[in-house]
Amino acid sequence: MKRPTLHILLIDDNADDCADLRQMLLQSGRRRFQFSQAALGADGVRMVLAPEHGAVDCVLLDYALPDMNALEVLAALCQGSDLPCCPVVVVTGASVDEGQQLLGAGAQDYIGKRWASTDSLTRAIENAIDRFSLLLERKRIESALVIAKAEADAANLAKTEFLLRMSHELRSPLNVILGFTQLIETGQPPPTPGQQKSVKQILQAGWYLLGLINEILELSAIDSASMVLLSQEVSLGEVLADCNAMIQPLALARGIDLHFPVFSQPCMVQADPVRIKQVLLNLLTNAIKYNRSGGRIDVRCTAEDGALVRVSVEDTGLGLSEAQLAQLFQPFNRLGQEAGTITGTGVGLVISKRLVEMMGGHMGVQSTVGVGSCFWFALEAVALPA
Repeated sequence: MKRPTLHILLIDDNADDCADLRQMLLQSGRRRFQFSQAALGADGVRMVLAPEHGAVDCVLLDYALPDMNALEVLAALCQGSDLPCCPVVVVTGASVDEGQQLLGAGAQDYIGKRWASTDSLTRAIENAIDRFSLLLERKRIESALVIAKAEADAANLAKTEFLLRMSHELRSPLNVILGFTQLIETGQPPPTPGQQKSVKQILQAGWYLLGLINEILELSAIDSASMVLLSQEVSLGEVLADCNAMIQPLALARGIDLHFPVFSQPCMVQADPVRIKQVLLNLLTNAIKYNRSGGRIDVRCTAEDGALVRVSVEDTGLGLSEAQLAQLFQPFNRLGQEAGTITGTGVGLVISKRLVEMMGGHMGVQSTVGVGSCFWFALEAVALPA
């Protein structure tokens, strides 16, 4: 297949040098060439930007011209971009120490006249054209990615605003429904056994839906960066004691044996006191709900890398498979428990992970099927005064 003719623009004020360059290229026999010529940099720039004889495939640019140097010509061809509008190979008769500067200014290559040969010059032009084409494609892809990211961000913002608006709109009438249902439950005369059953189902469904709406609102607030967290010194001993007191009734109802650490000295972390308690209660609640009856939960606090404290919640439940672990922190993904008897929304863990990250920490999990799971998070430790 015959290769297309290449249009080469020679920007050089030395007619003999131009003749030599043309002769070298014509002798190669590898390509067919068409030549244009400009003795001044300004004329060469005009011929490239407004070609009268067709588009220029490559410019052979002399380093020093009467009106401009190669760097100035490249700047004019780039027009504020980091890439000229066609490939440029700088050709000079002197030793050039600014090779890296020329490449940084947009040239695809540079070559000395005294070292130029038929093969080296032809190869430099072909490589410059190929490299220029790759750079153009990369810029096109980068531009497309920027546009796609902007569109995705706009769609995500619209989704967040929609969820916030809908959640607020749903919460108000739902609170009214729950209020009237509670009045019916405690009203006089008392409801019949059949009515009591219906009222109980309405309340269970209503409280579940209200919890889901609240979690959606919280997740939306995190995604929209509108949630503000405190950062202060928090005693892990006090937080764990509070969580122990709040979670004990649920553990007793399931026959779960809870074990919390005993601190010989204060253990402080940098965190939001309300949000760290929220994270711990979520992990403890999940450890109870997904544990076996009569199981065990161990809470531990250990130093991690010197500057962090890891808090882990280990249970004796069914454990998670590799496939389930891969989907664990996806919103509303309950890992196949949707049809089970355990209530949940699949949002709590996602919120907990993001809250920990907002407090400057990280969260993870280890799990073995049939043995149990260990959920943990690590936060910045606060050094105690000597």
